[in-house]
Amino acid sequence: RIRGKMIRDVKGHGVALLDDAEVVAKFRMELGAVSDYLGNKKYFMGDKVSSFDATVFGFVALFAQGEWEHEIIVAARNCKNLMAYVERMKREFWPEAEV
Repeated sequence: RIRGKMIRDVKGHGVALLDDAEVVAKFRMELGAVSDYLGNKKYFMGDKVSSFDATVFGFVALFAQGEWEHEIIVAARNCKNLMAYVERMKREFWPEAEV
């Protein structure tokens, strides 16, 4: 029952209808938009950290860490400003964490 709902929901979002290459292309496009929006700013909304920063950090930090390789991970790590953002957020807010 739960599995069926999950499959229905994923198909409803459209991601489950894409092949692997399309998922990677969609990810690159969307992450590129996030990277472009951040640009050279310290935080996404300017000079003050916001809840949006916490949300983005939570997602982007997953791609910055670990030893595993995948096209999506490589694409994320190539967004140098996002990787610098993750490192900056870690230093400022979680200096003791090994994220």
